[in-house]
Amino acid sequence: VTDKDYKNFDLKFDWKLPKGGNSGVFINVLERKDVPTGWASGPEYQLLDNANPDYAKPQYRSGCLFGMSSQKTFVKTKPADSWNHSEIKQKNGKVQFFLNGVLTTTEDFNSKSWADKVAKSHFHAFPEYGKHINGHIVLQDWATGIAFRNIKIKEL
Repeated sequence: VTDKDYKNFDLKFDWKLPKGGNSGVFINVLERKDVPTGWASGPEYQLLDNANPDYAKPQYRSGCLFGMSSQKTFVKTKPADSWNHSEIKQKNGKVQFFLNGVLTTTEDFNSKSWADKVAKSHFHAFPEYGKHINGHIVLQDWATGIAFRNIKIKEL
């Protein structure tokens, strides 16, 4: 978890997962006692190995906004235990996700269409989910192991 909140930023990082691995990076996360975990408030840049059973679900693949949108342009990750490169850019609630140099997802967290997506998703049960355009950034290890390197964040 980052020490500070970020609103307008460009985050770049390399990552690799073992075969079948699952992880993610959360943005706009609230750190409060009434928000039990990062995913209860922060949308997730999904990281998933192609051999994971969830890979069959397009909205769960790497570079997606987990559970909310599929890749705009399909990008297959590199084989397990190989380095991939990701980037998350956010400016005033408008976010772009990149995987290995390809734009995979865009979203406007201020828009009615985003609020409608959240309301129709399983995240509707979490009152703070996706409602903020600033917050902490959280790196996740979903019990399969993950390696991160070259993590760089630039405030915009």
